[in-house]
Amino acid sequence: MCFIRIGPALDKALAKNEKRYELTVDAKFVIFSDLHRGLGDWADDFMHNSLIFANALDFYYGESFTYIELGDGDELYENRHFADIVRAHGNIFRLMDKFHRENRLCYTLGNHNLQMGNDKWLERALEAARTHIAGLFHNLEIYETAMIGNKIFLFHGHQGDFINDSLAPVGRFFVRHFWRPLQNGFGWKDPTSPAQSIKKRNKVELGIMEWARKNRMVAVAGHTHRPIFMSLSKQQNLAGMETEPYYFNSGSGVHPRCVTCLEIREMMISLVKWHIIADPDDNGRLKVVREPLHGCLADLLDVFVSL
Repeated sequence: MCFIRIGPALDKALAKNEKRYELTVDAKFVIFSDLHRGLGDWADDFMHNSLIFANALDFYYGESFTYIELGDGDELYENRHFADIVRAHGNIFRLMDKFHRENRLCYTLGNHNLQMGNDKWLERALEAARTHIAGLFHNLEIYETAMIGNKIFLFHGHQGDFINDSLAPVGRFFVRHFWRPLQNGFGWKDPTSPAQSIKKRNKVELGIMEWARKNRMVAVAGHTHRPIFMSLSKQQNLAGMETEPYYFNSGSGVHPRCVTCLEIREMMISLVKWHIIADPDDNGRLKVVREPLHGCLADLLDVFVSL
């Protein structure tokens, strides 16, 4: 049974929001979520896409985007020590630190990295991580939510999900001590995740859409791992269902063959896939490419009018 009360939790999160960005024609944002960076072992779901993500991050740095990591960037459910994750993915954290030093990083919390919101825990974790990367994340601020303009509300999506919100420490204990060994040994997945339960995922997504519709907001989330554009998944889009301007989801960094994200620039929002292809113009050599997904581009001014 799913104990989910999204609306009241998002009301509370919106009232407490501490990070706001201006939305202008020159503003550029890229939103990733659910990367689940781990230790580089068999339980590290991010490992197989780490090269793809590093190429994407390097592209967005060069193009002057602000990088928003919308929760569950670091897998601290399964892994106890942040420093071990930094050691396993040093190239990624060096790139992220470049964004941070230019005030272009927004690190937000998900249910798998809630510890980062504890100031004392964070201070100890960063001190240990700096033995691997000197000066990493100096004066890093951690957020639960963020706003872009007055209508785009960004949050991870676990808010109001009783098991992954209020009972997160209990879930973390079971995942770390029971499911992680099973994943390492047999490939079993975390049963508390909405990404593994269609019923739970649908409840979370419907709750977010109802809240956004009621509040005439654009809700941008992660958590379910399913990319959503204008309230529709790829399958719903292909089925010809009607779009609504209320809900967008950046997907995840642990898809089998790609990483997905949302881009905002020139007052447009788009859903983008990064993946590896064999380049027919270069003797079939493999390369990482950025692919805007068909039908997933919208003018934000039109979106706001439709709310």
